[in-house]
Amino acid sequence: MNSTFSGKIEIGNLGNVGRKAYPVLVNNAFGRQTLCLTIPVEEFIARSIVPNQAGISLGADFGDTPSQRPINPAHAQGLALYMLKAELASVRVSPGPVSDALRSIREEVGVESYYGVSPIVANLQPRKEAKIDLKDGSPHLFVDDIEIFRVIDGQHRREGRDIMLKWLKSVIETGRYPVGRRTGTALFVPANGRVDVLPEERQIWGEVHRNSLRSGFEISLHLELGSEEERQLFFVLNNLGRSVESSLAFDFDESNPVNQYIKNVLIGELKLKVVPKDVASRDEGEMALKDLVAVNAILFLNKTNVRSATPPMVGGRASVATDFWRKVAQIPGYGQRAARATTVAAQPVVLKALAKLVHDFAFAQDDEEHLDILLESIPELNLHHGNPIWRCYDYQPAEREERFPGISAYLPPEGTGNRDIGGYDSSTELMHFGAKHNDIFPIIGDLVRYELKLPPRQHRGRTETETQVPSA
Repeated sequence: MNSTFSGKIEIGNLGNVGRKAYPVLVNNAFGRQTLCLTIPVEEFIARSIVPNQAGISLGADFGDTPSQRPINPAHAQGLALYMLKAELASVRVSPGPVSDALRSIREEVGVESYYGVSPIVANLQPRKEAKIDLKDGSPHLFVDDIEIFRVIDGQHRREGRDIMLKWLKSVIETGRYPVGRRTGTALFVPANGRVDVLPEERQIWGEVHRNSLRSGFEISLHLELGSEEERQLFFVLNNLGRSVESSLAFDFDESNPVNQYIKNVLIGELKLKVVPKDVASRDEGEMALKDLVAVNAILFLNKTNVRSATPPMVGGRASVATDFWRKVAQIPGYGQRAARATTVAAQPVVLKALAKLVHDFAFAQDDEEHLDILLESIPELNLHHGNPIWRCYDYQPAEREERFPGISAYLPPEGTGNRDIGGYDSSTELMHFGAKHNDIFPIIGDLVRYELKLPPRQHRGRTETETQVPSA
């Protein structure tokens, strides 16, 4: 608390003392009074607004100038799941050991070593009465019931908490787990797909709900900021911070099951050389953790990130994933000094292509025959820089087909998408694939399919007949 606090700081119209009193800590922030307080979750949701464009269109004293961005539903949903995991971590339905039902739920949603969220930053523009005065010897903020807190930073934390509470209420009242994207609140469904809530699970969710209602939002409250000042504060809070390197963030994270798999299996057991930097500085066979996570996102999820990974899904696919990485480790030159000069497999985009093929055959199509062919062939693939297949787009379609008979059945139709997959440097005899990985790795996968005579993938704009491989 500010050591110069005199016992009363007044703002707004000093009429009668407001009906609500919140204990506060008073601080001076660059010459302005700010307050730190805690408000119960449901109460804050009910008496706060988000001054973004959508809110302004609805009125409700938002003003006429937005000082918040539009809400991102996926981000709020992710925070709702995070908060649900945090509440589950502290649940004890009965004294003694953790019940099997609680243990099962925790394993399925995932467990982290610690949980916490940043305080919400808000502004108070008194419309009637507000003041700070002593109560029971400590400073309190007194506000009338009509006063509204304006959320400047933290709208997704607020929305995520609201999503979680509504989900818990639905589960408890209906005895069923909400499913499907339409609900916007499908936070948890048992791995076996069961939607009926068992009695012991209902007891657990009831305890989680009670704990959630007893908790509160930490608020960093600014006083009487105008719209221009709110906008400036939003900019400062969201743009002046220095982002953490992706690899370092993954190195610190102990929550995501794919990240745990990487640390426990790929680094711990297979001893892959990994550096917690976004770029491996030396050609010592090392791989940036960021790139390793990206390859595994495709391998496990067929996605560009691992946020949606769940422990049951990763556990069920880990065996195939480990088989893949064991074969990758057998590629000549991979993981060794001067790997970049020895094999194109040292370029993450190539591993993404191989990972995509494994995902397609193992998890998308359940094609065990071609999966086995692919895995067994990885160490023997021609992944040298000089393999002419990497330069197939240097030729016109007719010449390409002459040099690589039947390749047109594997490649995307002419005139569609980005086909600049990279370039070969004849002076160094090195093939450098391009930086647009999401455009390139599917085509590299097509080339691998061609080399191994695996079935072509189905391209948009091309019929099944057109993708049939000509007979020899």
